Amino acid sequence: MKRGAAATFLFVSLMILFLTVLRPPSAHADIGIDIDSSWASAVPVIDGHISAGEWADATVRNFTLDMRSRTDGSYNRTLQGTLYVKNNLTYVLFAVQIFNDTYMAQDVSSRYKGLAILFNDNDNGTLAVGDNGEGVTTWVGSPFYSHNDLYYAGGNFWDSDFDAGQTNDGALKWSHTNPVQNAIGNWTFEMAIPLVGSDGPAYDFNITSLPQTIGYKLWFEEPSKGLDGVYPDDHTTLQSIQQIYDAATFGDLTLYPLYNLTMLTSTGGTTTPSAPGTYQYPHNTVVNATATANAWYTFDHWELDSVNVGTANPYSVTMDQNHTLKAVFVKQLSVSISPAYTTFNVGGSVTFNSAVTGGTPAYSYQWYLGSSPVSGAMSSSWTFTPSAVGTYYVYLNVTDFRGRVAVSNTAKVVVTEPPHPVGGYSVSFAKTPASPPLAYYATAIAAFGMVISIVRRKRTGNCRSFFRQ
Repeated sequence: MKRGAAATFLFVSLMILFLTVLRPPSAHADIGIDIDSSWASAVPVIDGHISAGEWADATVRNFTLDMRSRTDGSYNRTLQGTLYVKNNLTYVLFAVQIFNDTYMAQDVSSRYKGLAILFNDNDNGTLAVGDNGEGVTTWVGSPFYSHNDLYYAGGNFWDSDFDAGQTNDGALKWSHTNPVQNAIGNWTFEMAIPLVGSDGPAYDFNITSLPQTIGYKLWFEEPSKGLDGVYPDDHTTLQSIQQIYDAATFGDLTLYPLYNLTMLTSTGGTTTPSAPGTYQYPHNTVVNATATANAWYTFDHWELDSVNVGTANPYSVTMDQNHTLKAVFVKQLSVSISPAYTTFNVGGSVTFNSAVTGGTPAYSYQWYLGSSPVSGAMSSSWTFTPSAVGTYYVYLNVTDFRGRVAVSNTAKVVVTEPPHPVGGYSVSFAKTPASPPLAYYATAIAAFGMVISIVRRKRTGNCRSFFRQ
């Protein structure tokens, strides 16, 4: 490479590096122009110092402030900052930190800094008289020295409500880490702004119910240097001072209440969180609910706000509004068949009926003979007509809508041969005419013989007696 070309290359490289280092970062790259405020579990002490854990429950956004001339919009430098925001039903709470800025001591005439948070109350993109803000200056001679509520007075002008005779201000305190003239250090501002104050809706928020979305912007000024910066920033408007009344550069800040989760159950089980009960959660909290069935019951499904949302267990509820979650339990699926035993001759039949309890309708059926399913036997009853003598066993499988399966008791069927028919013999029980029975004749003959014998003996005896004489 020639010497001239090398020098040109080096010069171009250095210029690229120089421009890269000094070019101000674009405020459009900042994350979180639209902010969801977090729920304030505790109100911090408004003392201008961020204590450990004090803002741990806040939404946190990092931002940049392009400090530009209030006269011609020329760029001076970029400051880094962090915004903390949370709310309850009484206050919207802010903490703002601005890093590595030169400090102008408040005891030097007109050497002061100012911070304001400005609101487009109804977030309609148009500034109207009475839109609110909160502001502070660090110069003791300023009417905003300690803190003061602001309101949009029209004509591109934000005024102090103190000047309008309204004094129900919010709380605002500030501090600097290096309070020496022209020293480099970090600013911290803390403020608690009432959602509803006694000064009336023209000078105070009139937020009586949540959720509520309001427009917001931060404005940091250095009047002694003729500089200011805003966030969110619109680089099409070079002079930042113009953007304090440029509605296009407001971000959206949404304040939420705590949302209620009401847990319910049908008979047959419990849930975690336990039921029944109502629990409160910040916006967008994900609650994992688990259903546990009692003995002889089974979990069936969840109902979120009366809508069946399925069988996932646990079930995740996103708390984006008030919700009611119900765990529905059913008795365990059970089936029995009857008769449990029967016997009959081959050629006969038996009809089995089923009784199903529990589970989730509709049910499907399959009858079994032995261990084999019976083709086409898929209704709640089945008629069995055996074709051969033997002992048979019958049972039923039932499947419910959720796919649960229950098996019935097993019925026994004994099939026998019919008795053989009897022919050629009969016994009559009808009366017939009397006839001399054989025994009658035999008895008569025997009696007649005995009479003859006796007569003979008498005759013989008489003869013997005659001869003896």
